[in-house]
Amino acid sequence: MLVTTLLLMNVCMVHGVSNKFVDELLALLHKHLLPLDNCLPPTMYVDKTLTNKVGLNYTNIHACVNGYVLFRKQYKTLDTCLKCGFARFKEHGQSRVAIKVVQHFLLVPILLHMYQAAGTFELMTWHSQNRSMDGKVRHVPDSKAWEHIDATFPNFANEPRNVRLGLATNGKNPFGEKRNTWSTWLVLVLNYNLPPWLVTKKFLLLLSLIIPSPDSVKSNNFDVYLALVLEELAK
Repeated sequence: MLVTTLLLMNVCMVHGVSNKFVDELLALLHKHLLPLDNCLPPTMYVDKTLTNKVGLNYTNIHACVNGYVLFRKQYKTLDTCLKCGFARFKEHGQSRVAIKVVQHFLLVPILLHMYQAAGTFELMTWHSQNRSMDGKVRHVPDSKAWEHIDATFPNFANEPRNVRLGLATNGKNPFGEKRNTWSTWLVLVLNYNLPPWLVTKKFLLLLSLIIPSPDSVKSNNFDVYLALVLEELAK
């Protein structure tokens, strides 16, 4: 049941369908195509509850509109940014809604699943057995930066199962509308333990952060968002 649910959700994600579409699709399957005692989740909400239990979840974190601070830890109770003074919430009827919300996807559970899965656990040590023998750089493990890390942290380098990660970010229009100037910044993590032809495959790219608004990522505040990733990996 879990495999079927994940495959179905993956298809919906790849084709960018809405949550309402998923609800109607699940209702159609339950009503007309599946037996009455089937275990497929009846709604998108139940599906998310199920996938959260296996670590495929994320947390919403309120952020300053200008990216100066995340409202967590010692700033969790603040209603305005200490640096720029902008409000954290806006009025929405009789309730307050956060103006800017960053979504943080946990990396460690996904990496653990990659070691547990029969199709990927051997690939996680590919880098240690397939270095270039002629001095040419064909993959990141053949680079001088990789050699520098090995020399600086020999205990880390001696264990091939230790994960080497790269980070990339770029703005993206989430709805594909060319006339829309809105963009959302995605922070992606690349797993350099894998063979070079798999590192950038979309099903092996790790989504770490979704940062809304076009001017979110700047050189003077990017570290505010990256703190979420670094704190998780440092545990």
